[in-house]
Amino acid sequence: MIEPTLALIPSAYKGGSPKGTLYSVLPSNGVGDFDFSRSGDATRINKDGLIETVASNIPRLNYPMIDGEVSGCPSLLLEPTRTNYVSYSNDFIDSSWLPTDATVVSGIISPDGTSNAFTLSNTAVNGIIQKAVSLTGLRVVSIFAKKGTHRYLYIGAYGGTGSYANFDLENGVVTNGANANIEDYGNGWFRCICHSADGATGGVQIFPSNNTIGPATTNGSIQIYGAQLEQGSYATSYIPTQGSIGTRVAESCNGAGNDQVFNDSEGVLFAEISALVNDDNIFKGISLNDGTVSNLVLLYVTNANNTIRAIIQSGGVSQFDKTYVVSNLKENNKIAIKYKINDFALWVNGIEVGTDNLGISPVGLNSLDFDEGTGTENFYGNTKQIQYFDSALTDEELAALTS
Repeated sequence: MIEPTLALIPSAYKGGSPKGTLYSVLPSNGVGDFDFSRSGDATRINKDGLIETVASNIPRLNYPMIDGEVSGCPSLLLEPTRTNYVSYSNDFIDSSWLPTDATVVSGIISPDGTSNAFTLSNTAVNGIIQKAVSLTGLRVVSIFAKKGTHRYLYIGAYGGTGSYANFDLENGVVTNGANANIEDYGNGWFRCICHSADGATGGVQIFPSNNTIGPATTNGSIQIYGAQLEQGSYATSYIPTQGSIGTRVAESCNGAGNDQVFNDSEGVLFAEISALVNDDNIFKGISLNDGTVSNLVLLYVTNANNTIRAIIQSGGVSQFDKTYVVSNLKENNKIAIKYKINDFALWVNGIEVGTDNLGISPVGLNSLDFDEGTGTENFYGNTKQIQYFDSALTDEELAALTS
């Protein structure tokens, strides 16, 4: 396989990198650094499988969790601006959290590895802890939970429609609720997520439960950590709060390479990525570009469910535009776009899925960005690697690269 001219491999992080710089690997002339920015802290999963806070302007190398265990190399995690509207997200003994027939006791080891999780016990049927939150419209509630003497959790974002769900904290499955999902964080902890279709001002309700549907009918307990209520159609990484709502600002990662790196005549853009969601009706792009949309090689995760789109523009005229539906955008997909005069192709997961033998190449390419080249349509998701080749690879090479 030909060596890439420029590559971003998050597991290979140069030592001593300054804040705001995400290094790529560039064997030739050392101009491959991405400029990264995020104003404020954010959380990630570290190599030990623990939730960890990362400081302002430091990229998040997020480790994948499979069946509660860290599995494989990290990915660069990029997310949009989101706000956790739950003040005191992990202080369930604060007076803003209202228990009814329930008690809360601190001192449990949490998913961040410290003793800051809580035991929530119901002392009567339907025991609950809840918090009012000023938020209307589409929202999603999430909380980390672990089995106690009760096996189930029942949560909701009250005020909305389709807002409640039950979760099995032993087997890690949703037992009731069409708009819910559960993620395994290891050591018995699960992140339980419930989506609300719409609604008026409401809040968060948390019930220990001994049932697959609804709240408890006998006394018992579960363990809880890190409540979050955010506006949107999907849950993002945990945003800790203490006394007020908290916002994680959107990240940007742009500006790798220059006009000496990128070949206007031919080349290949390769990315191994997974999206945060597969149906949010938003375009998300990674591109080689000239600072405009007139000349670019653009990889889009599109507004159609599980759809990848490749676009090549030259002089403001479309030269190549192909789409392909994958089984799941939220899983890693290996995608390559080849460009050469009268020879364009889209490869996905080892298969050539689109070709065109008529067209010219873009000119003036001078940057590799996690957007469409103008600071819009930003890609949000996980990136395991990006590679750029300054020549058009053969079919055999493209098949090997994307397999």
